Parts: sequence; C-alpha cells; structure tokens
Amino acid sequence: MQNNRQNQRHDRRGLTLVEIMIVLIIVVAIGGTAVVAYMGQRERALERTARANINTLETAIRMFVMDIGRPPTTDEGLEALVSPPSTIPNPDNWIQGGYLEGRRGLIDPWGNPYQYESPVRSIPEAQGRPYAIWSVGADGQSIIGSWMAGQ
Repeated sequence: MQNNRQNQRHDRRGLTLVEIMIVLIIVVAIGGTAVVAYMGQRERALERTARANINTLETAIRMFVMDIGRPPTTDEGLEALVSPPSTIPNPDNWIQGGYLEGRRGLIDPWGNPYQYESPVRSIPEAQGRPYAIWSVGADGQSIIGSWMAGQ
C-alpha cells in the first residue's frame, strides 16, 4: 500500500512535455489572434485620422479661397496654408498666423506629406474639382482623397 502511494505522488510531480506544448500552442494562438485584431484596428484608425486631416485641410483651403479668391496652386501647395506664398495677388488678405496651426497638419499619419494639386490634372476621379488633397496610405498605393465619398 505504501509503495502504491509513492508511485502516485511521483506521477503527479510535474507537467508532461505534451501538456506544456498544448498550453504553449493555446497561448500563441490567442496572442496571434490579438495581434492581428490590433493591427487591423490600428490601420483603420490611421485611415480615419487621414480622412479627418483631409477634411481639416479642405476647411483651411475654403478659408484661404474666401480671403485670397482662389485655392493655392499646385506650386504653392499646402504650404500656402501655413506661410504666405509670394505669388498670391493680395498678400494683405492672407490671414495673420496662417490657416493651419503649424506644419504638422501637412503630414499624414504614416509620416508622409499630404499630396495636393490645383487645378486637378493627374487624378481622373477628381477631374473637374478645383483642387485635390490625398494621402497614399501606409503602402504608398492606397489613396485616401478629398474627392472620395464619406469625406
């Protein structure tokens, strides 16, 4: 009887390699799922931020148009919202302090400058618009633009 109890205690001392492997597989599967879900959410959040920034830039351009009479040209770019370009016909109308608070608003969530064109020539989807603002997204190809629905 004594010998039997010792054998039972000996069998329960630790986990087997198979049990450890099963636990590790479960932990890795849960962790992997969480990482994939987080990355998808993060990318969607960055896209929403880019859309909101583009809306802010459009508002600044509308104010620029009310003061100057036209949107910034492609050569003047979005920089015209931060510092007065030398090419505007009525520089006294340019709002003191600019139409944006600093240059940070000119950079998309991925660290690239927003693209701007006026008049629009290179984007077929935006033809006929006085200007277009866009970001090329994280991959450099997924365009998020001012002419898109839901902006």
